[in-house]
Amino acid sequence: MCGIAGWLALDGENLVAKSDLNRMTTALAHRGPDGHGTYSAPRVFLGHTRLSIIDLPGGAQPIYSEDRRKCVIFNGEIYNFQELRRELESRGHRFASRTDTEVIVHAYEEYGPRCVELFRGMFAFALWDEDKRELLLARDRLGVKPLYVAECDGNWFFASEIKAILSAWSRPRQIDPVALVAYLNLGYVPAPWTIFKGIRKLQPATTLIVGSNGHREHVYWDVQFDEKEVDYRVQQDELEDLIARAVKLRLIADVPLGAFLSGGIDSGLVVAMMAAQSNAATQTFCAGFGGDIGGYFDERAVARKVASMHGTLHREIEVYPPGVDVLGEVARTFDEPFADSGAIPASEISRETRRFVKVALSGLGGDEMFGGYERYLGFRIGRWLNFLPRVLRRKVLVPLADRVSERSDGVETVNRLKRLLRATDDSDAERYFDYLRISPQQGAQNILSSTIPYDAAFSELQERFAGVFNGAPAEDPLDRVFYMDLKSYVPDDVLALTDRTSMRHGLEVRVPLLDHELVEYCASIPSRKKVSLFGKKRILKKIARRHLPGEVFAHRKQGFIGPMGHWMRQPDWTRAIGEVLAPSRLDAHGLFRTDSVQSIVERHQAGIESNQKIIWALMVFQVWFETYISQIAHEAPIVSPAANGRRPTWSHDAE
Repeated sequence: MCGIAGWLALDGENLVAKSDLNRMTTALAHRGPDGHGTYSAPRVFLGHTRLSIIDLPGGAQPIYSEDRRKCVIFNGEIYNFQELRRELESRGHRFASRTDTEVIVHAYEEYGPRCVELFRGMFAFALWDEDKRELLLARDRLGVKPLYVAECDGNWFFASEIKAILSAWSRPRQIDPVALVAYLNLGYVPAPWTIFKGIRKLQPATTLIVGSNGHREHVYWDVQFDEKEVDYRVQQDELEDLIARAVKLRLIADVPLGAFLSGGIDSGLVVAMMAAQSNAATQTFCAGFGGDIGGYFDERAVARKVASMHGTLHREIEVYPPGVDVLGEVARTFDEPFADSGAIPASEISRETRRFVKVALSGLGGDEMFGGYERYLGFRIGRWLNFLPRVLRRKVLVPLADRVSERSDGVETVNRLKRLLRATDDSDAERYFDYLRISPQQGAQNILSSTIPYDAAFSELQERFAGVFNGAPAEDPLDRVFYMDLKSYVPDDVLALTDRTSMRHGLEVRVPLLDHELVEYCASIPSRKKVSLFGKKRILKKIARRHLPGEVFAHRKQGFIGPMGHWMRQPDWTRAIGEVLAPSRLDAHGLFRTDSVQSIVERHQAGIESNQKIIWALMVFQVWFETYISQIAHEAPIVSPAANGRRPTWSHDAE
């Protein structure tokens, strides 16, 4: 696992100083504390910081072809590299190292840009072809590894994190209004946008080639939801074999490995498969929540049962309510507003885990692959509620639900019921978008000042969302939901959180449940075998019961999110909310209506609405703005429309 960054000037004056390019690499030192390397030629720069995992003495990057006319820098792991190496050697290629990175450059020599279709793993890489004078950028199928790109006056930049691009960026920093509206609705900025105008995310399963003939993008993979009726027991056995294989592939390393272990099915099953295939005792790491929060949020007791069953070397940490300074850490970790409060416990467990291992396996992806979220069940129930008379839903059920106070412990049961009933008249795409929103209906619109073109920005956001949802290669509406999450929520929230919080501490996290071959198989399983009134994750639970103790299935699923709602009602955080969202600080940018922000805070603290997510999002944004924007001199407005009026795309082949 590493950090990559670079620059290519196609035409015009060279606007980037060598010192700026070196700062790009320096900005990613936390991703690769074990070394760094660069390739520099006229109008080309590639920089790499290394976290050594495979071939510790011989894997320094960049890595070159035999004639040194092609070189690559790489972030990630190619799990089938040994198989590919044997094939390439049989075709005459000579290897100088044992690293998986070298497979990329030789595969490119043999197959060209389509080499990415051979790689099974998580990756983002940049490959410079001196003969063609072309730069190839690529990102893995599910978006496990990040890659950002930007173009400015004929200069192309790319990096693993936005901060590296900003270190060499010559333009004023401006906020993209669509990204801002997306953030206040979803809590994250979905691809291809970033909060910065002119910087975008390269989308998963995409290659970008930049050269003298311009640039072209190509989407090289997609998942097809083609449900197949197979004997239930046969399907369970096949699925179990695929999970075991995905875990085994991710045990390849020349450094110690461990695993995150909560009290849930996903991480427990990964640990069980890992322990069964490892020669030494598996090291497991669990986080619990300290303070006066009760047992609902703490799964340590169940995790201990799993650890004991499989004989792991188990360690625990306790996460306490953070101080307000955590907002600055979140801003610096993600470089753009990011409101998933799971970043706090994820960062803490990554910090502790890195003390003992360099690689950790995670059960991330199990909820999305097998239907573990309440919103999936809510989506299915919501479609059934449409059969009730509309007057009953709108005039009786919704008003009754609105009169119910939210729970004081931060659990969102009541909030979910209200969202379910309010969205029954919407289309499937609109209903699911409403389930994902972190703010009340019309909340984001009421928050933003008139300086933001909300209607136009929201229309563009919703148009893209509906386009992906309705264009999903699936017949079952719930499969469209799964597809939507794979295209946005998984790469831009869950995986972004995991990558940034782990790499901030120099820890590599591997996610076997998002192995692309496993994902393809899961897409063939009928949705009713995942989610029904009889429960969620139905087929995965059948498999997990073979490997996990009964306590895992008896306790209520919590998820690794932390009790933010509870923490924010404590005196210290009540004061912090008032300080961070004070009118004097909000007025510095004038993007929010202070009266609306105050109303949201008051209704939350009175228990009328569960608004902790949008309050947290506003606080994160404010500190991010003060860190990245307000301290920078500007030659342009803070907020600006998309460049040249061109709309970014979600996942279409632009070739």
